[in-house]
Amino acid sequence: ALNAAQDLHTCARLVDEIDRLQDRDAVAASQGDTAYQEQQLAERIKEAAGKAGLSGKSQQGIEHRREVRIDDTPYLRKPAVLVTRGLTLHQLSLLLHHLTYDSPYTADQLQLRTPPGEQVGGRWDADVTLSYLIYSPQATARAD
Repeated sequence: ALNAAQDLHTCARLVDEIDRLQDRDAVAASQGDTAYQEQQLAERIKEAAGKAGLSGKSQQGIEHRREVRIDDTPYLRKPAVLVTRGLTLHQLSLLLHHLTYDSPYTADQLQLRTPPGEQVGGRWDADVTLSYLIYSPQATARAD
């Protein structure tokens, strides 16, 4: 009975922890609302660009990638590549700050290239891999 009471307490604590983690911004609710999640990312990028004072010409697009399971966890990592053109490093850092600060998105990878015809190197073309987590528990096989 004592072991069962301890197990019950542990289970209740884990349920509370799962609920708390699911409510955090860093985790999307489920895998099924992909279009909504992609729209949220587009809106967040637009908002961050506005805060950074960037014009629409600097953003060339977003390439959404397939989500990948994180080890043996109930989470998927959903990457998307934000393609920007002709930004200074200051503008790019402002954009990434406004995009990732207190948000579910992280900048996992950054690739910089000098734009064609740029001699001094003051402006850069950048591909930024952003990602967020999706809570998606794996179906477990039941032993009958």
